[in-house]
Amino acid sequence: MKRLLFILMVGNLFSQDELNLKDKTWSAQIGFGTRRNLNIFEISKDFKINDMSSFYLTFGGPLSSIGAGYSFSNNYNENGLCFSASIGQSLLYYDSEQSDVEKDDLPSLLTMNVSCLYQWRISNQGFLSVGLMAGIFTLYFEDNQVDKTKDIRYILPVLTYDYRF
Repeated sequence: MKRLLFILMVGNLFSQDELNLKDKTWSAQIGFGTRRNLNIFEISKDFKINDMSSFYLTFGGPLSSIGAGYSFSNNYNENGLCFSASIGQSLLYYDSEQSDVEKDDLPSLLTMNVSCLYQWRISNQGFLSVGLMAGIFTLYFEDNQVDKTKDIRYILPVLTYDYRF
């Protein structure tokens, strides 16, 4: 009986039933980077422009807490290439016992990035995405530094799982 339940669960996970995801515009993502921002986890909402492009809003962490952007897919919510460009604001801040910097003096930290990914539909509502992300992350340093902010540029691989709903 346990073996049968295991086979049914695995079969359901990898089944390719014709579940129409064209109208599913919410997604939850987890991985090394997400499809849209430099995060480990994220929830996003698409506002479709047409069958291939959308504007989106995201909420996630730890680096880009809130964000917005534009996405293009050659096959929305199916296998295919995905491109996105986004800007996000981090809610992280520098706080140290040794620093006299007040929390009110700290600037907002911004992330800006673009990504190019290929996504595979691996279950009814699940996708695996692999690709590259490039962008800029701004860091804040203490008052005694000459430069209070520093832009760090990055190009990173992305491996993420998405659940569309």
